[in-house]
Amino acid sequence: GEGRFIGCAQLLLAWFHNHFWKVGKVSYRAFSESYSPLKEIVATSMRDDISEEKWMTIFQNLQEKDIEWGAPWLLPDEILYRCGDVDWVPFLGIWGAVGYAPLLVLRQYRSRQFVPATQGLAECEFSYKDDGYKKKAREMANAWNLTRRMKRLAVGPMTTPEYSEWWVRRINDNISGPSSEDSQSIEEHLRVVPSELEIIKQDFERRNAELEKKIEQMEEEKMNLRLDVDVQKLEADKLRKGKNKAEEELDSLKTNYKKLRLSMITDGLGKTSEQWREEIQEERNKSDRWERKFQEVQTRNEALEKSLSESQKEKGELNDRVVELEGSLHQYRSRNSVIELKASLSKIDEMKSKIEGLEAALRNCEGWIEHLEAKEGR
Repeated sequence: GEGRFIGCAQLLLAWFHNHFWKVGKVSYRAFSESYSPLKEIVATSMRDDISEEKWMTIFQNLQEKDIEWGAPWLLPDEILYRCGDVDWVPFLGIWGAVGYAPLLVLRQYRSRQFVPATQGLAECEFSYKDDGYKKKAREMANAWNLTRRMKRLAVGPMTTPEYSEWWVRRINDNISGPSSEDSQSIEEHLRVVPSELEIIKQDFERRNAELEKKIEQMEEEKMNLRLDVDVQKLEADKLRKGKNKAEEELDSLKTNYKKLRLSMITDGLGKTSEQWREEIQEERNKSDRWERKFQEVQTRNEALEKSLSESQKEKGELNDRVVELEGSLHQYRSRNSVIELKASLSKIDEMKSKIEGLEAALRNCEGWIEHLEAKEGR
């Protein structure tokens, strides 16, 4: 319990040899009358060149999948797991006694591994020098009169979720028994373990489903490859046609070049360098003349633009003068309108006075007429 191993190193090495068979890459051999793993270990030369650091590296990098949880000498049979009223087996030796719990190594029996109750297991270990050892030894001997066994099922290594959690937490302590609410017997724990035939059937169905899925994927990939092949063929045909067209165009260019070369020779275009220099100089002179003419035209254009700008300026001044004259004319017309309005008002007043006089005369006339009519009536 303090990081030290107390036991037989040779038996521990034999356990490594038979359980780490995946690491050694050796074939699995079951125990039989003609084969004994212990005899094989004895006949095998022991290696003493592995240092302590090497062993530590091996154990630190060891994975669960590298261990075969089933010794070859354990044939399918019954498991003795209980003596008396405790879930472990007491062993009496020549110097003392110790308790062994087969339920902690159910994976070696190819059964489902769960977390068993081991409370009190540590108290089973005692020496014959301790006080009261005779009573303890007698109780252990009597416990062997009441044993329990269970049928071991040949199934693959399996663990319960509780055991996996317990193993990760590395609880190095005795485990109390389950409560009465969720208690489950050992037989019930093992009853849920499927049989070998069921496991083989499930494994076959799972592999069959995986193969069907892989076949579907391969069919799909095959179809995609066919489509890719067709596309590649079309691309190859397209490239081939493009290549043929490019070759035809190249041949046509070569033919045209030959014709042009022949035409140059025939038409006298094959001039000497001196003739080409004279012709270039003549073209330069023409270019200079055209450039001078362009500058003259540009100068004239600038003069015309200046004259146009001055004309536009004069036009603007004339427009301002016209606006000013229009304002003056409007003011003059406004003054004349006021004078005419006053004259019209005076005339209207005169007409009103005349109308009032006429109305008064009319009323007088009407009065006289009424007076005369009244007289005639009398």
